[in-house]
Amino acid sequence: MPSPATQSPAVSARGSRRQIVALAGMCVALLTMPLLWRAARLAWGPPASSAPPSYLPALELARVRAPFDSGPIENLTSMDPGIVVIGDSMAGRIDPGLLTELSGTPVAPILQNATGSAYWYLVFKNYVVASGISPRVVLVFFRDTNLTDPMFRVAGEYRNRLDEVAHDREDELNAVVAARSGGAWFRSHVPADDRWARVHTLVDGAYGIERARIWLEPAMTGWVTRVVVGTQRRRAFQAEMNAMFELEHLRVMTAADMAATSERDTDFGANVDASTLPLFLDLAHRKHIRLCFVRVLRRPDNGRPPDDSPGLTRYVQDMRRYIEGHGATLIDDRDDPDMAKLAYADGDHIAREEKRHYTSLFYLKLSRVAR
Repeated sequence: MPSPATQSPAVSARGSRRQIVALAGMCVALLTMPLLWRAARLAWGPPASSAPPSYLPALELARVRAPFDSGPIENLTSMDPGIVVIGDSMAGRIDPGLLTELSGTPVAPILQNATGSAYWYLVFKNYVVASGISPRVVLVFFRDTNLTDPMFRVAGEYRNRLDEVAHDREDELNAVVAARSGGAWFRSHVPADDRWARVHTLVDGAYGIERARIWLEPAMTGWVTRVVVGTQRRRAFQAEMNAMFELEHLRVMTAADMAATSERDTDFGANVDASTLPLFLDLAHRKHIRLCFVRVLRRPDNGRPPDDSPGLTRYVQDMRRYIEGHGATLIDDRDDPDMAKLAYADGDHIAREEKRHYTSLFYLKLSRVAR
């Protein structure tokens, strides 16, 4: 049998053509196989109307969402607070009753554990501003670089929380998410002549990826639970599992408590324009609302603040100049040595018995900067 080196040109050409045909066949198969999911969804899946357009098309074009919760608007209107507190569990270090006594004005906390700056911005826009109240100050509590990280806790198990504060369209937030997550590739509302920006829309339109996912996820979950506990117990079992793993039933310490800030996130100038911080400041300026951002102290080390990296130190300096240059205020708990002497519980959470002490220390700073 002749070696490859002695094969005739005709034999080599036939071999090359076979390889090209095989490669082309694989490509065709890869492109056509997903169409089977589309056919299955059209045949057995729910109608397209059951998956309305997403308010964040930069993440997905269509999605079944939790309903908007309008209750806090009514509460704010009836309470008419002078101070509004926004944040995740870090804002839970404030004792609202004591702060009300010290400030002489009602304090309204709007807190939700395991949330990020996207959630806090929507709370500010869709609750505080929408209520029509005129608070003396709105406090927004955050860790380190949270204010310039709009992708923090906007997807996965955290998304239903965001649904509760989002309207059917959130174009400004979506633009921020698009700029941070993938740019024009994932935008659905783009000029007709911007072909690259429509790639994601065209691919999803051809294969129905998002609607197939929305249909299959609950179907697969239902099948697994039927196998495990049977049809009669399926719904009760799912409810029990969901309740067991709700965020408030997990340990207080999370990855956000334990992880140090990444140096790639400490370039304030590179990150601020694709964040919710400009949205906060612009809306506050237009509505004549005083904003005060509060950087909490991460877990101290033997009564001393943890070391900030040089990058984080520059970040906080740049952030302060930016915030104050736009008419708002930044309070950094790290600047108060007494804050590091408070007892902490899990992660970055202060001990429950320290809340009144923290609130007293905090009010001294607040009274100086937010008169």
